[in-house]
Amino acid sequence: SGKVGDELKTFRFDADLAQVSDGTTHSYVEKLWATRRIGTIIDQIDLNGRNEELVNELVSLSKKHGILTPYTSFLADEDVDLRATSANMQRAYSATEDLNETSGAYANAQRSAKQDMMNQSVVVANKPMAKRNPVRPAPSNRGGVASEPPKAEEEKETLQQVGTKTFFLRNNHWIESEITAEEEKTAKVIKLMTDEYFAFTRSQTPEVNQYLNLDRTTIVRIGSQVYKFER
Repeated sequence: SGKVGDELKTFRFDADLAQVSDGTTHSYVEKLWATRRIGTIIDQIDLNGRNEELVNELVSLSKKHGILTPYTSFLADEDVDLRATSANMQRAYSATEDLNETSGAYANAQRSAKQDMMNQSVVVANKPMAKRNPVRPAPSNRGGVASEPPKAEEEKETLQQVGTKTFFLRNNHWIESEITAEEEKTAKVIKLMTDEYFAFTRSQTPEVNQYLNLDRTTIVRIGSQVYKFER
């Protein structure tokens, strides 16, 4: 609205805006926001101390977006129950005690990592952030004798990001991070390579079908329905 000469004018344009986009074209925006927010949460804990609200948000964002930090890396452990909210918050609460360290290489690495997250400007597609986080050094050998370095083990992927969704490996299944235990129990089962499966894929978009290409049985929410695609 405004004035044209001495006359007040109002122009109105109607538009229908989607609350949630079905595509993944701009999905990086949400991931970028979450990365920066997690960095800010860690910074607030570092400067002002821990509280349950901040730690709970840290765990929630890490799980939803697959952005693991030194304080939420336990989520990648197959034996950790993703739905055990209280236990996971306590794990993260204990882990953030590391921020009490104010000197040394690990302390500096923690501050550098949080600054990187707060200043993040680019999100690398489908790359969890845990591998760029600082790792607490192993305790030194008290006997003064150098020990042999541990043998390298083949790293097992327990976290995948596909499109806008995060999947964790549990019980040899890929489970979307936001699916509840009850939803998993009542999921609609579709076996791969069956007529039902092919009919389903033909009715979906490429954005949806990418979730069906994981290498294990996959439990995923599509629209309002949770599916279990069995291999």
